[in-house]
Amino acid sequence: MFVKKVHAFYKSCIRVQQFDHFSYVDWMKAKENIKLPKLWTGRSSRSHYDWVQTLAVMRRYGLNGIFIEEMMIHRRDDNTKTIIDLDKPVEGMGFVPLTYENLQDLLRYLDMPSNVKTFEKLWQEISEFEQRLEELQAIEDEEGTKLVKVKDLPLPWLNRYLATVFDYTLLDPNMEVYVQNLEYMQQLYDLLKKYSHHFVSRYLE
Repeated sequence: MFVKKVHAFYKSCIRVQQFDHFSYVDWMKAKENIKLPKLWTGRSSRSHYDWVQTLAVMRRYGLNGIFIEEMMIHRRDDNTKTIIDLDKPVEGMGFVPLTYENLQDLLRYLDMPSNVKTFEKLWQEISEFEQRLEELQAIEDEEGTKLVKVKDLPLPWLNRYLATVFDYTLLDPNMEVYVQNLEYMQQLYDLLKKYSHHFVSRYLE
């Protein structure tokens, strides 16, 4: 049975010519009932968006390295055990800003009824936000990796983020995690506090 399942999985993989990330995100949103504001809509008082939940659900579905990177690694004091590791985006090329062409492709996929003026305004908002995110990537990890209990996590929203990633109602407050680059984590939090949930959720879209 195992060999049969592996063979079926292999066949399903080779049938996919190119990964369609747009369709994947649409499927994830439908499955998890995630609501995100459209890129071209203004703020609505009738809708409530929770970017922390959205970010965590995206991680659960494999979309890592958005604002932070969460991985399971071996403990440094006992390599027979694993532990959650939180860091700034470092895998691959780390944080990669959206390009002008990327945004054009995205809006074409979403079939957005835009004009040059609305597109340029949207591009300006996103590029300014990403420029600030990119500046944070230069922050060096001077203190090194810290072993922190969940109850002592330096970012108030990280507890809820991890609980959502692992689909727990509550996390064990004494569970330990590695946190790298605390200065980056703090400055990231300070930056995100300057933006509304609506804006950050719209960016994640």
